[in-house]
Amino acid sequence: MWSASLPKWRCMLIWVAVLVVILPAQGQHSGVSKAGQAVGSGNRLHRQHASHSRKNVSLPLSSHECVVDDGKSEHRVCIFKNIVLWEGQLLYVAKDEVVLPDIDINWLEPTRLNIQVVQQDHLLQAWSSAQVENVPLALLGHQVNFGNYYHVFIETLPTWHNVICKYLDLCNYDEGSLVQLWLLEERGEHLTALTSHLPALNTLYSCLSPTPPRHIKEHMNYGKVVLFEKAIAGMGPDVRAFHQWRPRFFDHFVASSAASMHSWRHRLAQCLAVPFDSAVASQKPVRVTIVNRSYKAGRHLLNAGEVQARILGKWADSVVQVVDLQGLDLRRQIALLQQTSILIWTHGAAMADLLFLPQGAGAIELIPWPHAEQAHEWAQSIAADFDLHVQVAWTRLTDVSHLHYHTEVLFKDPTWQALTDEERLLFLEKGICPGKSNTPLHMLCRNHWMHYLVSYVQPWEPLEKLLDAAHSFVQNQSFPAMSDVAK
Repeated sequence: MWSASLPKWRCMLIWVAVLVVILPAQGQHSGVSKAGQAVGSGNRLHRQHASHSRKNVSLPLSSHECVVDDGKSEHRVCIFKNIVLWEGQLLYVAKDEVVLPDIDINWLEPTRLNIQVVQQDHLLQAWSSAQVENVPLALLGHQVNFGNYYHVFIETLPTWHNVICKYLDLCNYDEGSLVQLWLLEERGEHLTALTSHLPALNTLYSCLSPTPPRHIKEHMNYGKVVLFEKAIAGMGPDVRAFHQWRPRFFDHFVASSAASMHSWRHRLAQCLAVPFDSAVASQKPVRVTIVNRSYKAGRHLLNAGEVQARILGKWADSVVQVVDLQGLDLRRQIALLQQTSILIWTHGAAMADLLFLPQGAGAIELIPWPHAEQAHEWAQSIAADFDLHVQVAWTRLTDVSHLHYHTEVLFKDPTWQALTDEERLLFLEKGICPGKSNTPLHMLCRNHWMHYLVSYVQPWEPLEKLLDAAHSFVQNQSFPAMSDVAK
C-alpha cells in the first residue's frame, strides 16, 4: 500500500527499519530461558542471545550478606548471590558503586578473596553470545598445601564442613547435595587432574559434594559465563588447623568446637558407610599396626621387621603387622585401622588416619629428625581438636648415626654438588642443614632432603617404653559394646 504513494527507495528504507526493530525483539523470546545440558550437580547450561548492544546483555544483579562480621577479614564469612566467573576471575555485577568487604580465605597467611565489581551497564560484549552455566550452590575455598593428604583431609575439609554446617545448616552427608567445591588457591601448572595423585581425597571430597572439585582457572571454565546463584566464602573465627611454627594461626583463630568435629566425623561415617566413630579398640588380642613408608618415599623405617619381631616376642598373643598404606584405597585403610589397638607410624601424612582409630587405641609417632628440638604436636592437636579418645605419644631420634641418606639421589642434586666440603660433612655427620634458617637452601634441606631422601633405624629402648604405656592404656579402657553405642 505504501508503494502506490511513495517512491521505491523510500519504501525500501522503511522495510529495513521495520526488520531491524522486529527481529531482535523476536530473538529475545526465542529460547534464552530454556535449560540446557546438565553439568555437575543440578547445573544448567544455556546461551545468551547474541546482541549488538551492551545493554541487552542480561545477568541478574549480585548481592551479598555477611553472616559473620566482627570487623576482622580473617573471620568474615559472606554469602553471595548471582556472582559471575569469567575467564578465571570472579565478578560482582552491580548497578551502582559497591565496596565489597575484605574476606580472608587462607588461615596460614593473609590471602584475600579476589572478586571485582563490574557495572551492569558495562558488561562485556562477549557475554552476549556466551554459554552460561548456572551453579546453584558453591563453597569458594582455598586449600593450604593442596598436594598434601594430611593438610587437605585434617585441616581444609573439616573447616569447610564447619562453614557449611554453621552458616548453611548443611551438617549431614547428602549424596544429592547441591553444594559444589570451587577452589581458589594458586596452583601454577597443577590445574589438571586436581586429585589424581591423591586418590583417597577423591572419596573425601565426595563427602562434602557429590561432584568433583573445580578450580576457577581450569581451562574448561573459560569461554563461558559461570553464574553462581549462591556461594559462600570465608573461614570464620574457628578453624580446624594447626601449625606450631606459624603464630598467625594462634593469634587470629581458635579451634573448631568438639561438637563441630564430631559432626564432621559423623558425616564421614555416613558417607563411607563405616561406623568408625563408634568402634572400640581390641584388647584381646592387642593388634599393633606399623605403618611404613616405601624407601622411595623417604622416611622409611629400615628395621620395621625387627621392631615387629620384638613386639611379638614381648606379647606373644598379640597380632603385629607392617603395612604400606600407599597402595590401599581409603576404605581398606579404614578397615585396617578399625582393627588396630596400637598404631606406630613415621611423622607424615599417615597421621591423618588417627581420625579412623577406634576409641581406646594407642598411637605412637616416630620422628626421624635429630634437629627437631621442639615437640611435634601435630598428632596431639588432632586428638584434642577431634575429641578422640586415643592416647598419642612420640619419640625422636637423637643419634645421627641412625639416619641413612639416599646418597644415590642426593649426590646427583646440583644444589648438593654446589656445597662446600665442610657443609656436606656437617650434614652427613651431624644432620645440620647448610645455610641460615629460613633461607631457600636451608628450607630445601629441611623440607626435601630430610623428608624424602632419608631413611632411619628406630632404637628399641625408647619405643618399648611408649609401647608399654600404650598397652596399659588399651587394657584399662572400658566402653559400652558397639551394639549399645549404636542404640
